[in-house]
Amino acid sequence: MEEEKLIIKGRIVDFPSRGEVREIKEGYIVVDDKGKIVRIGAGMPTAQDEVVDYTGMLILPGFVDIHSHIPQLDARGKYAKDLLDWLNRYIFREEKRFEEEAIAREVSGRFFEEVLRNGITTVMALSTVHKRATDIAFQEAEKAGLRAIIGKTMMDYNSPEFLKEDTDQALKDSIELIEKWHGKDGRLFYALTPRFAVTSTEELLRRTGEAARKYDVYIQTHLSESPGEVELVEMMFPSYRSYTDLYYRTGILGPRSVMAHSIHLLDEEFELLKKTETKVAHCPAANLFLHSGRMNLKKMEDYGITLGLGSDVGAGPYFSPFQLMRDMYYLNQLSPSEAFHYATLGGARALSLDDKIGTLEAGKEADFVVIDPSDLYPADESIDEILSQLMFRGDDRQIRATYVRGRRLYGK
Repeated sequence: MEEEKLIIKGRIVDFPSRGEVREIKEGYIVVDDKGKIVRIGAGMPTAQDEVVDYTGMLILPGFVDIHSHIPQLDARGKYAKDLLDWLNRYIFREEKRFEEEAIAREVSGRFFEEVLRNGITTVMALSTVHKRATDIAFQEAEKAGLRAIIGKTMMDYNSPEFLKEDTDQALKDSIELIEKWHGKDGRLFYALTPRFAVTSTEELLRRTGEAARKYDVYIQTHLSESPGEVELVEMMFPSYRSYTDLYYRTGILGPRSVMAHSIHLLDEEFELLKKTETKVAHCPAANLFLHSGRMNLKKMEDYGITLGLGSDVGAGPYFSPFQLMRDMYYLNQLSPSEAFHYATLGGARALSLDDKIGTLEAGKEADFVVIDPSDLYPADESIDEILSQLMFRGDDRQIRATYVRGRRLYGK
């Protein structure tokens, strides 16, 4: 039996199913010395070790961000008419800077600081094409202490010369990073990362799928984000029925694959996502910023496709899960409790980590966020009212502390 080391006191709330709120108004969480939750209850336990008192504050599962871009941190808020224009005007140039190790380290460090400051305990993110920059990103994630799934972007076609890679080298670099980082400390994982079909050869996609199965790692990429992108893919790969069919027949889809955006889909493409148990990252802020379109949340749900929320920084201007939930509401009109579910357990399920994180219960790892709603709404009001205020008015200022495995990684 592990030794108990920490007791967290506060208003404990989680979201075990869509629209369901589970609450202990005056409760506690006991965490052992391995960072796992031993038990949760009402009141206070009789045996007390170190007690951290967050009375009047909410204790929620740590937020899960399933799509973001480390090198685009400083490219937020740069206007362009659409996705392809934005990439060519700003992003490819910004990512070139990461060939300099000092820049890669400084930006990666700030990226993870921002993530934790917003209550995010798990993030899935793209690095650049540079192997060294990706290695540095893993180092900074390890130092920050959070959970991270990271991948070196691969681009072997239709790309600026300063980012374009040899297919063999792109995969060789990725495999070496897998061998070094995947599964490290049980919280750092690798995602093979072909940027999207527009900058990929069919060979790269096919070999990515093969490598993912061989090494049992994630795949992250973009799917059907903008109309112009979809048209370009159809021109580049005319023998495939659709963008999603290309990914399906090259082995990109699967239970550990996360497709960002997935906006402009035909019915048969929804069927392929369902059939392969592929996961989707809903990125409402980025979709609004680049005028990419509206993801059909209801249809995703009707097909039983698992999805979570993604900040998509830098097309997404902010990390704040509250602001992302707000955007999600404006596009889909779901309840606050439903939105919080997607931002916590939904994301954990999308990353196949829901046996470890996503809800607060005995046996799971102690990843949680402490939220102080008092400047928005009285803390003793109904939980539904507080969640609504957080979703429509909240930002990083309400985040009081962020814990991973019972360690406070951020706090005021």
